[in-house]
Amino acid sequence: MKKLISILFLLLVSSVGAQKFEYGLDAHGFLDNREYKSSYQIPQSMLGIRVAPELGFGWGGESRQNPSHHIRAGIDGLCEFSGNTDYDFDLRLYYKYQNKPFTFYLGMFPRADVLGNFPAVFFYDSLTYYRPNITGIYWKYERPKWNASVFLDWTSRQTKTKREAFIWGLSGLCREKLFFAETQMYMYHRAAYGIPVEGDHLHDMGALHIAAGLDFTEKTTLDTLYIRAGYIMGLERRRNDPGNWETPKNLLAECGVEWQGIGVKNIFFAGEGMMVFYQTPYNQGDLYWGDPFYQAKLYDRLDFYLKMMNFNRVEAKFAFALHFTDEGKMSTQQVFTLNIHLGNIRESKAKTDEYFIWQKWFRRK
Repeated sequence: MKKLISILFLLLVSSVGAQKFEYGLDAHGFLDNREYKSSYQIPQSMLGIRVAPELGFGWGGESRQNPSHHIRAGIDGLCEFSGNTDYDFDLRLYYKYQNKPFTFYLGMFPRADVLGNFPAVFFYDSLTYYRPNITGIYWKYERPKWNASVFLDWTSRQTKTKREAFIWGLSGLCREKLFFAETQMYMYHRAAYGIPVEGDHLHDMGALHIAAGLDFTEKTTLDTLYIRAGYIMGLERRRNDPGNWETPKNLLAECGVEWQGIGVKNIFFAGEGMMVFYQTPYNQGDLYWGDPFYQAKLYDRLDFYLKMMNFNRVEAKFAFALHFTDEGKMSTQQVFTLNIHLGNIRESKAKTDEYFIWQKWFRRK
């Protein structure tokens, strides 16, 4: 028995020694002041901070420092500053496999890690504040010139008082020198309650976006310079009422330029409008995850932004946005965000040339 215990102990020690201990702490602070003058939106201010500690282990792969398998657990906590400070907590618990060309997630994992390329017409930017995690599966295949991914986000299991609801989607991107083409598609399936509600219907809502563009960034001294234009179609139906699909068709175009932390971005949208059923009793506040401005048949958003800090693990950004719709009114928005990434789980996306923006401008030698 003593020999058996000794052998098991040695196996455990050797197993732990072959693993990489992983730890991380993410923080996301936001101040979002929305001075909206549109019937499509609600004017409001949002101020708070999310803090998410994680622990885990990595193993396998080419080396101990570069493992392929990861299992992690943590808490994503929100403290929202208001008259009475509000708190909310989301669990992080997931398995990740990464060994190029494949990446795979299963569990409850950060949305920002995997869905950063979806336009706001799909996922509203405030999801980062209030619904930061995906609860489901993500898979990606990546090659030097193209990639493709698919995901499933299970948002609710059917009970007597809850609906069955989930979102699935896919995206793809290919590049050839200056040219790039991309697509995103998703479908939100919202079933009925466990106990039927009179006048309620099973609802499907989705969107398909196909675009192409040119990225001149590497051909200039600018940090960013691109232009893209594409076609976006909505897919909406209420089954049995009368059960037909609504398919609004639209143009979506975008361009952006950035130099030394100063940037301008413009998004133009025109057509039949998205979210046909948004302002009906069937919505009940949980149907659409896209930006409500895209209900308009004509919408333009102009952003001016300043990257105030660009350190390796700390990024701060201020943006001033102008919103124009077919109502003939202009709305404004001021957004300040702060992102911090500590530990060895998640690297910062900031460039290596660290600076405070005022140091970069006014303290050059």
